[in-house]
Amino acid sequence: MKINLESIKKLVDDAKKERENLGDLINPILQNYDLEKKEILEVKNAIALYQEIDHFSPISVQSFLKAHDTLMKNLVKSSGEFRSK
Repeated sequence: MKINLESIKKLVDDAKKERENLGDLINPILQNYDLEKKEILEVKNAIALYQEIDHFSPISVQSFLKAHDTLMKNLVKSSGEFRSK
């Protein structure tokens, strides 16, 4: 079985476009429901993380902490940091 590089590139590009448009899909839904501010922030943070996912390294501690900071921003006091206990 041969791997078609052009097909792989198209799949990756399509996935990137979907991530970029995720906010456009989710924001109208958020506006139509009576959600707590915290719930809306959780969704918006997740969208921000998905849009930046290509910039993270799975083997970097700094990258892990940056991803945590993006996901938990304004939800916990110490986003992007390890717990002390």
